[in-house]
Amino acid sequence: MRKLIVVAVALGLAFGCGKDEGNGAAEPANNTVQDGENGMNNGTPEPENGACAVLTDEAAWETLSKNIDSDQTLTCDKVYTLEGLSFITNGATLTVEAGTTILGGEGSALVATQDGKLVTNGTVEAPVVFTSINAVSPNPRSAGDWGGVVLLGNAPINVVGGTNLIEGIDVSNPDVPDNGSRYGGDEADYDCGSLSYTRVEFAGFELTEGNELNGLTLGGCGTATTLNYVQVHEGLDDGIEIFGGAPNLKHIVLSHIEDDSLDWDQGFQGKIQFMLVQQ
Repeated sequence: MRKLIVVAVALGLAFGCGKDEGNGAAEPANNTVQDGENGMNNGTPEPENGACAVLTDEAAWETLSKNIDSDQTLTCDKVYTLEGLSFITNGATLTVEAGTTILGGEGSALVATQDGKLVTNGTVEAPVVFTSINAVSPNPRSAGDWGGVVLLGNAPINVVGGTNLIEGIDVSNPDVPDNGSRYGGDEADYDCGSLSYTRVEFAGFELTEGNELNGLTLGGCGTATTLNYVQVHEGLDDGIEIFGGAPNLKHIVLSHIEDDSLDWDQGFQGKIQFMLVQQ
C-alpha cells in the first residue's frame, strides 16, 4: 500500500475552497442549502427559478436504474437515489448535469463497466455530488454509508493474463452483469469518461469483511480518462484507488479518509498534478 501526503498552503479548488466547518469537507461555492449537520452544506445549489431540486423534496426523487444500457442524462431538477448496484453497460454514457445530487444507501454503488462511461459536468457554482442518503434523514452521515463510484476500462494492467476483477464487487450477486467487475486490456488510451467539479463523500461500504469499495475506484482506465477538480471526503476505505492503466488526475482533494488517501497498484502510469491530502 502506498500513501501520498501532500502539504500545501493553498489549493484553489473552485468547487469548494471555503472554510472548514469542523468535519474537513470543503464548503461548496455560493448559494447552497444547509442540511443542519454541523452547519455542513449538502452540496446542492439553491434553486434559481426552480432549476435544481431540493434534497428534502422527495417528490423530486428518482431511483437510478440498476442497468443503464443506453445513453442517459441526469438533470439537476431531480435527486437520484441508488438502490443496490447500478451498472453503466452496453456502450452507454451516463452524463450528469451540473448541480445534480446522487444519494447512495447501504450496499449501493455506481459502476461504469468496460463498455460504459460516466461523465460528470459540474461547475464551480454547481458541483455534482455523490453523497449519503442520510443527508436528508435524522441519521448522521458517516464513512461507509454507501459504496462509491467505480470506473472500469480496457487499459493495460500489470497482472498475469492482463485482466482482473475489481475489489469490492461480489460477482455472485445476481445484479452484477457479465463483465460487470472485469477490467484491463490493451487499449492504453481507453476512455472511462471524465469527472469535473465533482465530490464523492461518505462512501466505502463494506460488502464483506475486509472487502470495501473506495470512494473512487479506477481499474484499467486509460489516458483519455480525466478527473479534474474532484474531492473525495470521509471514505471508509481508500479515497482514490487506481489499478493499472494511465488515467490523468488534476486538482484533487482527499479529506478525512480512513484508509489510504491515494493508493495505486498494478502498474499505474498516469499523471497526478495539484493534489491536497488532509488525513
